[in-house]
Amino acid sequence: MHNFSSTWYCVCFANLLYILAPIAALAAISPVHPFDLIYNYGIRYLTKTPQLPKRGAPSRFACGLGSVWLIVTALMFQSGNLTIGYILGGSLTFVALLVSTTDFCIPSMIYRSIFGFPPKR
Repeated sequence: MHNFSSTWYCVCFANLLYILAPIAALAAISPVHPFDLIYNYGIRYLTKTPQLPKRGAPSRFACGLGSVWLIVTALMFQSGNLTIGYILGGSLTFVALLVSTTDFCIPSMIYRSIFGFPPKR
């Protein structure tokens, strides 16, 4: 049985995930991630660093997978399946932290195991 505060929390958290899902979906269909645009047209001028390159198919596949994962996780929280929601959300957070800190992307490795390495640009 859930009380009002936990229900409110789950709805708010699900809504946040629903907001992030289209951003990930856009990154899946575009060679440039929306957050890369923020860096390329703003932050890099402050840090005097080079522009980020366009993303390849493995990275776009990872963003597409992430978009679906965000939606499923949001649905779990919204429907009250908190344990599954926390497991999915925790594992998504782990994968995101892994790629952010080590540049090792598990979904990109899955892409490469299925489709092989994309041709060099």
